[in-house]
Amino acid sequence: MTYLEHAQDVLGQWLAWRRADGAALVIVTATVGGAVRLPGALMAVSATGERCGYISGGCIDADVAMHALEALRSGRVERLRYGSGSPFIDLPLPCGGAIEVWVLPDPQASVLRACHDRLAARQPVTLNLSASGKLRLGHPTRTPALSFRYMPKLPGGWESRQSRSLRFHRRFQR
Repeated sequence: MTYLEHAQDVLGQWLAWRRADGAALVIVTATVGGAVRLPGALMAVSATGERCGYISGGCIDADVAMHALEALRSGRVERLRYGSGSPFIDLPLPCGGAIEVWVLPDPQASVLRACHDRLAARQPVTLNLSASGKLRLGHPTRTPALSFRYMPKLPGGWESRQSRSLRFHRRFQR
């Protein structure tokens, strides 16, 4: 399992796995009480059971991945609730809250590619999820649609920090 958490990273891995053998996408759609991840958090699950990203602190990720594999086999969108009010009484959340996720066995690759590419181009993007499990980009126009806003990664990495540091030092050494 790869513990990536930024949408750009998870979507990039989902796109690679989809090209290979197929992959499901898991989206946190709601939380109640304390939660490790907020609505919009993503996890990709490959057809071989590999996972990228996470939706909880680990307490339900394995079960969600199992449901993702079943959704890949059946082709049906799954809506799951864990914690308070859940049918999975053997999987309580330690925080006492609840988390709802949707498992999309065959989301539109073109929409997810566009979402990934906008984030890679350092542009914010809004991903909308319809009641039928269809995805689209942009502001919601139909209700009931769930809408998730993703921001690009912050500049980081050693190279970016070093170049900012060099610019700072050069400016004050004159």
